[in-house]
Amino acid sequence: MAEKITYGSDPEATLYKDGRMVPAQSSEFRSLSAKIGADGAGTPVEFRPSPTENPEDLVKELTKLFKRVYSKGFDLSIHGNDTALGCHIHIGGEYVVQNRVAIARALDEWIGEPFKTKNGRRRGNYSFLER
Repeated sequence: MAEKITYGSDPEATLYKDGRMVPAQSSEFRSLSAKIGADGAGTPVEFRPSPTENPEDLVKELTKLFKRVYSKGFDLSIHGNDTALGCHIHIGGEYVVQNRVAIARALDEWIGEPFKTKNGRRRGNYSFLER
């Protein structure tokens, strides 16, 4: 029997309405615990899909959450020049725990390095990778 691995994520974005930035804490998405809400800093909006064993389900749920924001008349930006933005990728399971360093390094190589140059001005030098 194959071991179960769970996947999750919590991407952040900047909300805009009518071309102006809207802090999540000042919008209908101000919750600190809802599927769509303000992150701890208050300005970015954070998307919190349910953990799943199927990565495709994770992408489908994120897509639905993004569409919900768009349906309320907001635009989203991930450029990170107005506020620091981030996104954690969560993976879990015994295999992941036992191989965490190798997995972290592989994710750094496949995702971290290619996206490192995409950091907006607000991230500063916050681009630490596992290596």
